[in-house]
Amino acid sequence: MRAIMDATDLLQRVQLGQWREIQDSLPLKKDVDYSEFHQDMRIIGEILSKYMISNINGFESSLGIGNPNLPDNNGNLNDIHRCIRYKLAMERAVEKRIIESENSPRKFPEMFTVDYDPPSSIKWGKEPLITIERVNSAT
Repeated sequence: MRAIMDATDLLQRVQLGQWREIQDSLPLKKDVDYSEFHQDMRIIGEILSKYMISNINGFESSLGIGNPNLPDNNGNLNDIHRCIRYKLAMERAVEKRIIESENSPRKFPEMFTVDYDPPSSIKWGKEPLITIERVNSAT
C-alpha cells in the first residue's frame, strides 16, 4: 500500500507541475554534489517554465489541485493517495494504542497531522472513494 500511495502522490504532483518531486526517486550516484545538483534542478525548472502553463517552474510555482488544466485523473490520484494515507495512519494509531480501533474517534493532539484527515473531508476526483481492507492470509 505504501508503494501505491507514493506512486499516486508522485504522479499527481508531477501533473500539478511539481516535477522536482521526482528528484527523490532518481537513481543518483552516491557522491553527488547536492549543492550543484540543486542548482542544476533550478536551471531545468527555468528551461521547463517556458513550456509550462502559467510559466510554472516546478519549484517555486505549480498548479493547484482543482486547476481546470489538469488531466482528468489528477483528482482521482489525490483521492486514492489520501485514502491509503488515512488507512495506514489509522492502522498505525491502533498499533501504537493511541486509539482502540480504526473506527475510534480521532484523538488530539496525538492524531493532529493531515494523515488522519478522513478522505471524505475533501474529495477532488470524479470516481467514488476507494475502500481499503487489509486481508491477512494464513500461510
